[in-house]
Amino acid sequence: MEILSNKDNSIYFQYIKQNIILSSVALYSIIGIFIKLIFSIDILLPCLWKKTFDTACIGCGLTTAFGELIQFNFMNAYHENPLIYIIVPFGLYLIYTDFKKFKNKQTQNTTHE
Repeated sequence: MEILSNKDNSIYFQYIKQNIILSSVALYSIIGIFIKLIFSIDILLPCLWKKTFDTACIGCGLTTAFGELIQFNFMNAYHENPLIYIIVPFGLYLIYTDFKKFKNKQTQNTTHE
């Protein structure tokens, strides 16, 4: 029994292709976080605000907090940056609604052809 059909897979690839810059940044970040967690090698981009002004910004610690979430260390994630619990659900919601709009548009285009 096949969970996703080829048609479902193709719409995901079309969505990624349409959002190639965002998809590339997300993929780089996820790979960078896993490399940092597994090998302790940090290839992630530094905070430009912190490098420029030598002070932490409101987003500092989000990458580390996300890494802690991946490891199910919820308290450590909160201590790194409490905003992680607002940003992750909100980001997932935005991606979900954008994908729904994309899928509805693709469905309308195929039914009209």
